[in-house]
Amino acid sequence: MRLRPGWFLTCLTIACASGSPAAGGGTAAHPTIDPVAPPPVVNNVKLQPDPVAHYSLARVDSLTIVMAGSEQGQVLDRTLFLTVTSEASGSGRQITVLVDSQQIRESGLVSPLVLDSLRGMRWTGMLSPEGRVGRFTANRPTLIGAGLDGQFRLLFPALPQSGASAGATWSDSTSDTVQVSAFGGHDQARLEYRAGEGERALGQPVLPLTLKRLSTISGSALQSGQVITLSGSDSTDVVYRISSAGRLLAAEGRSTSALTINIPAVGQTLPASKRAAFTLTRLP
Repeated sequence: MRLRPGWFLTCLTIACASGSPAAGGGTAAHPTIDPVAPPPVVNNVKLQPDPVAHYSLARVDSLTIVMAGSEQGQVLDRTLFLTVTSEASGSGRQITVLVDSQQIRESGLVSPLVLDSLRGMRWTGMLSPEGRVGRFTANRPTLIGAGLDGQFRLLFPALPQSGASAGATWSDSTSDTVQVSAFGGHDQARLEYRAGEGERALGQPVLPLTLKRLSTISGSALQSGQVITLSGSDSTDVVYRISSAGRLLAAEGRSTSALTINIPAVGQTLPASKRAAFTLTRLP
């Protein structure tokens, strides 16, 4: 079987495109400091999405694969403009994320026409009464959007059922079937949360939350009738700012992945690394 480096770079770059950080697209809700007024007390915060909210999601993803002793890399830099809706459904709330438009600054091997196919796509998931968001399902299959369900889930932190309060810590775990670009596979993660002290941002009290997510990734794909496997690990850090009313005002995150692509038919192993950063900003 003849290897096609472009196939790996294109597939994995598209996977990067669907998931994480950030330049451009707006200014996140950073705290303001008043030397006189004491910091606000923000306790028992529960996630309460608005019926309709608009956000910009700016992401920069870089990928490096070592092939034949040399490194090959790609960068994807873009901003998605999203409309997020929430409505009561059964015992929880249905969350819908619609891609209104996007701005592309650098796309590497990915055609702008392919990237533009995301326009008008929507993903739907459920927010449980316990504050956990399930998998997001796209309204149509597309390789370019294969990993966006994971990115969108990351935008909804799993808060304690009783609410999050300053200084609190809690943990969660997930084990999901995922699509990492052309690789169908599995993601198993451990999540550690910590709530900071109350702040003021955008003129209102907010509670900052930090998340440390560590996961293992495995998957497989077919190329020219041959099985190709993907394995590795990912470390993601996110800082959220949530208003006292439970609205997500902003989020910033970074992730680093160490991956291995294995091609048993030719006995070849290709190491790869992926870095990502994103900034989510609430729009008026």
